[in-house]
Amino acid sequence: MPRPVSQLPYIDLNAERYWRGLPQPKPIFGMSPADDLSFVQDIEGSDDRDYWVVKATGKRGDWETGRRLADEFLSYLTVCPFGGHLLGSIVESMAQKEWSNVNSGFLNRIGHYARAAATVIDLGSRDE
Repeated sequence: MPRPVSQLPYIDLNAERYWRGLPQPKPIFGMSPADDLSFVQDIEGSDDRDYWVVKATGKRGDWETGRRLADEFLSYLTVCPFGGHLLGSIVESMAQKEWSNVNSGFLNRIGHYARAAATVIDLGSRDE
């Protein structure tokens, strides 16, 4: 049975990364949380960013490329305390371009993780 968020164990992700020998997150104060994502780039001559810079090939590998980029994003969320809002910007950038299997693979992987999280976290009753 899912548990409420208040009953989930606290995990110090930085300590966990240290003990597993993984690289520690870079300091992010004064920087955008998106700086380390491979698919986010500044728009030249503007203060804006493009949150979805990917090249689709039209081949089977595009789906897996999207899933790999989703894994990159989800891994980044474990070290960036305020990176969750980026998903909206990523999807908005996707919607402004021609749709590809890279996009579908990315959102498929995000959906799988959202479903897994929903089975662990009790979000309360839907009947309010």
